[in-house]
Amino acid sequence: MGLYWVPGHAGVRGNEIIDMNARDGSVQKFAGPEPSLGVSRESIRRKVRCWLDNQQWARWQGLGSTQRQAQELILGPSLSAETSLLSFHRTQSRVMIGLLTGHNTLRRLFYLMGPTNSPLCR
Repeated sequence: MGLYWVPGHAGVRGNEIIDMNARDGSVQKFAGPEPSLGVSRESIRRKVRCWLDNQQWARWQGLGSTQRQAQELILGPSLSAETSLLSFHRTQSRVMIGLLTGHNTLRRLFYLMGPTNSPLCR
């Protein structure tokens, strides 16, 4: 048993039978649950993804000044940024989240270096 290429309409009996069945099937009424749509799954996935991206972008722009630090570091929603952030190990994630949220150890570092006189100073 195998898969063989056969030139179309060359008089090969099996191929001619398949062609006839395909023609017969294409003229018959659809049998199945209604409604029937001639839309591929990939097309639906692409539309849903586009809608989600638009929703995420609108939410990102609607943050205002509440997430100022994150908005300065990230220009907007991005699939590549999402992929790279999810690939970080624990230490990298902690540092990145600290930078994005402003909850990091830079205040303590500035205190140790001397520019500020309090580790709690903003």
